[in-house]
Amino acid sequence: MRKLFLTCIMLCFLVTLSAQETSKILQIDGFSYPDFGDGTAHKNFGLYYPIANSIGIRLQGFYDHHGFSERFRLPIVLKKDISDKTYILGGVQSEWNFLEGTGKPRIDLLMGVGHKVKNNITIEGIMQYPLLNSSSVNPLGSGKAGASFLNIGSKLKF
Repeated sequence: MRKLFLTCIMLCFLVTLSAQETSKILQIDGFSYPDFGDGTAHKNFGLYYPIANSIGIRLQGFYDHHGFSERFRLPIVLKKDISDKTYILGGVQSEWNFLEGTGKPRIDLLMGVGHKVKNNITIEGIMQYPLLNSSSVNPLGSGKAGASFLNIGSKLKF
């Protein structure tokens, strides 16, 4: 089941890569850390498509594998520019922990704000509220299923 799911995600990603040649407005990014021999993996891909002048939709995929967890997160958010540098966003996120094998993902409601400090530096703060409490997948590092939390991150583009 896990391999089928990841194959479907990669197929969608490849289809959007081919769409990039014909559409100059679709933005695609991603990264992957190298394997340092301990079996860990950290990968990310993102797609952004502007719907209107100041509104766009963002789909991201995060894959993390450690000795104690193997997770895949898939957030989809709407982004609304409120100024040249500041934007708000909201959406939903699903997260699976493949090592637990429960099959029930954690579903979160996402609400946040972001600011472009410079052209290549962005800071975001996103509040995550659980929507499905029946999932045993907890936010990584919290140890508490059904917890809501604030996620603060930044992105540096080269």
